[in-house]
Amino acid sequence: VAGCGAVDPGSALDRAAEASRDLATALVERTGRPDTRSLATTLEPAPRPRLALSAPVRAERPWSEDLRLEPRDLGGGLVEVRESDGCVWRRRDWFAPSIHWRGCGESDAWRDGASTVTGGEGLWPLRVGAEGRFRRRATSATGRRYERDTVCRVEDAVEVLRPDRAPTPAFVVACDDGKRVRTTWWSPDEGPVAFR
Repeated sequence: VAGCGAVDPGSALDRAAEASRDLATALVERTGRPDTRSLATTLEPAPRPRLALSAPVRAERPWSEDLRLEPRDLGGGLVEVRESDGCVWRRRDWFAPSIHWRGCGESDAWRDGASTVTGGEGLWPLRVGAEGRFRRRATSATGRRYERDTVCRVEDAVEVLRPDRAPTPAFVVACDDGKRVRTTWWSPDEGPVAFR
């Protein structure tokens, strides 16, 4: 069969599986982002907000339904956010790791917990190229512990396109904790306008 130029069925299946994985990855990466376009001008640096967030945020999950984030100002710069799936978390900075969470995730061992978070210098004011590093020491309600760094980088500035609204200039901020990357499209005028 090899002399006739026939293709090994195993390698053809491997190639088809690889192409399928590549397509699935591309779809997940594309559907998890808001519609955007390039900015016509440079976006001025955005200072850290003086007040905690209070406007709802629409988050996109590429693997399931959209998620609503309902922030609530707890004072002192602390914000508590309730997700439409019941998860509740608190942060001192939108981009920092959570200092408290309950009802979050799939793992019973990490569903509830608290942490101490330090760092973050260099991220604010937001501007393309800015970077901040946070150190998190977390303990779950079941007593499990870990320590991890989260690095947040302002990767780009774009216009976010939303139905029935004017285009919104926003910084694209990616926060990588070594396990996952969370990306926020942050408008200097509105705060987070999209999140994944």
